[in-house]
Amino acid sequence: MKGYISSGGPHSGVIRIPHTNYEKYEKLINNLAEDLVYTPEIQYAIAPAGYFRSLRYYDRYLDDCILLPYLNNQKVFN
Repeated sequence: MKGYISSGGPHSGVIRIPHTNYEKYEKLINNLAEDLVYTPEIQYAIAPAGYFRSLRYYDRYLDDCILLPYLNNQKVFN
């Protein structure tokens, strides 16, 4: 396959844990998840971590996320 065109899907990722808001303890949980999601242990052990896109840590997202930047052509393919 040389190219892939999709009309929908999770290509933009998620910016917080699904079904949570930024209220009370949920804000703390989402901030903690955002701090830890790009560690190698989390990236390779928890599959949905590959779909997490951080707005605070965009450089870490591009450097350490193992799936989403490649799907979105934000990294160079070999």
